[in-house]
Amino acid sequence: MDTTARPGPDLDELNQAVAGRWRVWRSVDEHGRHAAWCATNIDPNSDRAPTLHARTVMELTRQMEDPPRRIRTALSDLQAPR
Repeated sequence: MDTTARPGPDLDELNQAVAGRWRVWRSVDEHGRHAAWCATNIDPNSDRAPTLHARTVMELTRQMEDPPRRIRTALSDLQAPR
C-alpha cells in the first residue's frame, strides 16, 4: 500500500519549512483517504523521536518544534562490550 499522500499545498509548504530535519507525509486509512499527519526525523544522529504522528497539521508542527527525546538508541549503538 502506498502510504505517501499526493503533494498538496500544506504538505509541500511544511516539507519546505522543515527541510533537512524532517520529512512530512500523510498516512492513509483502509479506504485510501488521508489519515494522520506524520513526520520522519531524517537525522540519524538525532536524540529526538524518529517519527511523529498527529491528527492536524498544527499539532504536528508543534511536535516538530519541540520533539520528544528518542526512547532507545539505534541498533548500531548496541554492540557487545569487548
